[in-house]
Amino acid sequence: MQPQIGPNHASLTLNRPRLRRLVFLTLKCAIVAALVWGVWKTLVVAWAELERHAWSPAELRPGWLAASAALYIAALACWGTFWWRALGQLNQPVGWLRTLRAYCIGHLGKYVPGKALVVVLRAGLVSGPGVNTPVAAASVFLETLTMMAVGAFCAGALLAVSFRDQPWLMLLALGCAVGAGVGTLPAVFRAVVSRVARGKVDAASLDRLVAAPWSWLLTGWGVEAAGWALHGASLWAAAIATGLLAPSFDLQGLIFCTAAGALSIVVGFVALVPGGAVVRETVLLALLPPLFAADGESAALVTALVSRVVALVAELLVSIILYPAARRG
Repeated sequence: MQPQIGPNHASLTLNRPRLRRLVFLTLKCAIVAALVWGVWKTLVVAWAELERHAWSPAELRPGWLAASAALYIAALACWGTFWWRALGQLNQPVGWLRTLRAYCIGHLGKYVPGKALVVVLRAGLVSGPGVNTPVAAASVFLETLTMMAVGAFCAGALLAVSFRDQPWLMLLALGCAVGAGVGTLPAVFRAVVSRVARGKVDAASLDRLVAAPWSWLLTGWGVEAAGWALHGASLWAAAIATGLLAPSFDLQGLIFCTAAGALSIVVGFVALVPGGAVVRETVLLALLPPLFAADGESAALVTALVSRVVALVAELLVSIILYPAARRG
C-alpha cells in the first residue's frame, strides 16, 4: 500500500527550492552588508585620523594619487596571477580575468573581522563547472601564505640593508617569512590540507601540486615579489601625493617604502586585525620617518593613512569594474 502524502508535506517539498534560494539570498545580503560596514568603518576612521593632524587635503597631488592607485592595482594583479597559476596547477579551470575578479573582490573581505570572508568570497566567485570548491578554498590559503612569506622575506632583506641599527625588525620579518614559507612548500601544504580537510579536498589535485617542478614555485615567488615591489612604489607615490615629500626619484625612498609596506601588511595579517587597522600604521610610523626632511613622524602617519584610503578606493573601483565584466571569464 502506497503511503499517502499529505498536503502540508507536498507543500514543503515544493517550497524547498524556493527556501534554498531565500537562504542563499539572505546570506548574500549579509555578506554585502558586512563588506559595506567594514569598508565604510575603515574609511571613516582613516579620514578622522587625517583631520587630527596639521595637514590639509588641499595639499594632495591628484596625479600622484592616481599613480599610487594604479601601482597598487598592478600589485593586486601580480598577487592574483599567482593565485591563478595555483588554481591551474591544482587542476581548477578558471580564467585569469575571472580569477582576478574574485581576488580583488575577496580582498575587501579583510576589512571584516575574522578575515574568513576573504576565503568565502574568493572560493565562491571562482566556483563553477569543473571547479572543486574545497580545492579552490585551499588554493586561497596557499596564495595568502606565499604572499606573506615572500613579503616578509623581502622586508627582512631590505631592512638588513636600510635599518642595520634595528636588527629586531629584520628578525621579525624573517621569522614571519619562515613561519609562512614552510606552510607553502607543496609537500607540507598537502599534508596539512589532507589532515585538516579530512578527504573533502581532492587528493589528485594536491598530488599535482606536489609534482610541480621547483621552477613553478620559484616563478610564483618572483611574481609575488614583483607585487611587493609595486606595492612599495604605490606607498612611495602616496608619500609624494601628500605634498610632504619632494616629487623626485629616490631609490633609497623606494627601498624604505617597499620594506615598510611589506612588513606592515605581514604584521597586520599575523595580528588578525580587520584590514590591519592601527597595526599597519604603527609599523609604518616606526619605519617611514627617515624618508621625510621635517616632522617625520607626523608625515609618516599622514602617508600611512592616505595610502590606506587610496588602496581601499582602488580595491572598490577595480572590484566594481571587474564584477560584471568577468563573470564567465
